[in-house]
Amino acid sequence: MNAVSSELIGLVDGRSVSYNITRDISLIVSLMSLNARPALVAELFPYIKIGRYKEIKREVDTISSKPFEFKKIANSVGYGWVDSNREGFLIANLLFNEAKALYPNFDFDNQNVFADMLVNVCISFNKRFQDLVDPIDINQVNSLFCGISKQDLYPNRCSCGRFYLRTTQSFTSSCPWCRCGVNPKSVKTIKLKKVNIHHFVQEQSVRVQHTQVAKIS
Repeated sequence: MNAVSSELIGLVDGRSVSYNITRDISLIVSLMSLNARPALVAELFPYIKIGRYKEIKREVDTISSKPFEFKKIANSVGYGWVDSNREGFLIANLLFNEAKALYPNFDFDNQNVFADMLVNVCISFNKRFQDLVDPIDINQVNSLFCGISKQDLYPNRCSCGRFYLRTTQSFTSSCPWCRCGVNPKSVKTIKLKKVNIHHFVQEQSVRVQHTQVAKIS
């Protein structure tokens, strides 16, 4: 087993035995590759030793590269960007639409999002809109769901008939498509290319699993 594999397995608290080590390590690699802050990784995987994040990140960087060029590391819980301007308002709703399309039966009001979900939404959104907006990292994706869980972001119906997420700010009383002067009917007819949301996760998983099988079995 190489040094990377040993280091990643060392993340796991030996007292915890009820999870799939290979799956968790693959998700941690994906999260870090999508710019995840230490606090977000620790929130999703409480048994991770957060004090070793930088060391772990260096190890992850040796087996994984970032799939997108992120301009910054976003706040993983602050969602003020949603109503900071029209672009933020639109991006928030596009992100939520992406999540609803991927998880149509998920109860966003009463259930907590999970690591796989954040990874899939982040990758799917960025691949779909990569030619239109700057890449959104996984911290920003998580912050959107934080706002929903605190009910600061909630559903509303625009005069055009479209349902969307709004905030308490008065300018969000109409949907972002109307605010941006886009005809909702034409938006519905846009055909977007299909996105293989699992490709990146599977690619990272294979790299890790090849070096983990002997140890785990």
